[in-house]
Amino acid sequence: MRFGLAVAVAVAVVAAIPAGAQSPRTAAPCGFSLSGTAGTPRVTGPDDLVAWLTVVPQPDSPVDIIAVDLTKMAVSIEGSSYREDRGSEYSVSLRNRSDQPVSQVDGMVLFRVVGQRGDGAGGTGWSWKGTLMPGETVRTVSRSGGGSGRNAEGDVTLSTTVDRVVFKDCVYEPSKSYWSPAAPR
Repeated sequence: MRFGLAVAVAVAVVAAIPAGAQSPRTAAPCGFSLSGTAGTPRVTGPDDLVAWLTVVPQPDSPVDIIAVDLTKMAVSIEGSSYREDRGSEYSVSLRNRSDQPVSQVDGMVLFRVVGQRGDGAGGTGWSWKGTLMPGETVRTVSRSGGGSGRNAEGDVTLSTTVDRVVFKDCVYEPSKSYWSPAAPR
């Protein structure tokens, strides 16, 4: 009797949890359609940082990164290590390429030290909140608290991604395909 009651309570609790709370990555599609792409994002800043930055391709993302400005980003990269100064700043310009209004976009500029002895990663995330209508663009600015990373052997990579897009009734996480030293760049 107790066992049957315990199973019934467990089933009732699981059934009461909203479907999105159980597994947000496997929730039903958000129901948006995409129109075009922004093409190649414009990247500005010091030549050495611009050369390191990869805007990760995300063809399924409802929001495109259309520009990245690293002009105020203070970073030094030496061999297989990097150091980002406290107060470094960068901006990312975004375009809603979906047919639905967006209320939040989260992303990151990420340093990775990829090597034979594991990967290390660190970066600065950004979050924009408001209402971004289809076709509209917005610019967000992020400041870093500083950081560093190194690996005995490896390559430093710098990339930026859209990590999460929030619609009225849905959260979408675009795919990411990072560059690795073994792959052609």
